[in-house]
Amino acid sequence: MEAASLRLRRSRLFSSRCPLQEWNCIGSRNMRNFIMFCLYTSLACLDSLVAGVAYISAVLSVSFANPLAFLTLLPHSISQFFSGALLSSEMFVILMLYLWLGIGLACAGFCCHQMLLILRGQTRYQVRKGMVVRARPWRKNLQEVFGKRWLLGLLIPVLNVGSDYHRQKDK
Repeated sequence: MEAASLRLRRSRLFSSRCPLQEWNCIGSRNMRNFIMFCLYTSLACLDSLVAGVAYISAVLSVSFANPLAFLTLLPHSISQFFSGALLSSEMFVILMLYLWLGIGLACAGFCCHQMLLILRGQTRYQVRKGMVVRARPWRKNLQEVFGKRWLLGLLIPVLNVGSDYHRQKDK
C-alpha cells in the first residue's frame, strides 16, 4: 500500500526533467516557473532573431524574401568570412541568428508540450506509465497551475498568490 501511495504522489507532483537543467525536476511546485521561462526565452530569441535579420539585411544587402535565403546564409557567409570579405562582427551576428533560432524553437517546443500536459491534466510520468487521470475541464487545470486569473498569470511573471498550491503550502 505504501508503494502505491508513493507512486500516486509522484505522479501528481512530478512531471518531467528539465532538459536544460538535468538536476531540476519539473513538478507542481515549479511548473509555472518552467513554462514562464520557456515562454519568455522563446519570445526573447524571436525578438533577437528579427533584430539580427534586420541588421544583416541592412548591412549586407541580403533579402530574406526567398525562403532558402536563411538556409544558404551560413555557408555563403563562412566562405566570405575566410576570404576576408565579411567582418568578424557580422559573422558573429550571423552565427547568433542560428543560435537564437535553435534555442527559441527548443524552448517554444518545451512550453507547448508542458501546456498540452496541463490542459489534459496529466504529467509526463502519467503519460509514460499509461495511467488514466480523472477528466477535469481545461480551465480548472490552468487555474491549478496559474491561479484564478490564469490568463493574467500567463502574461505577467509575478508570484501567483491565487493558486491552490500556495494555499496548500501555507497550511
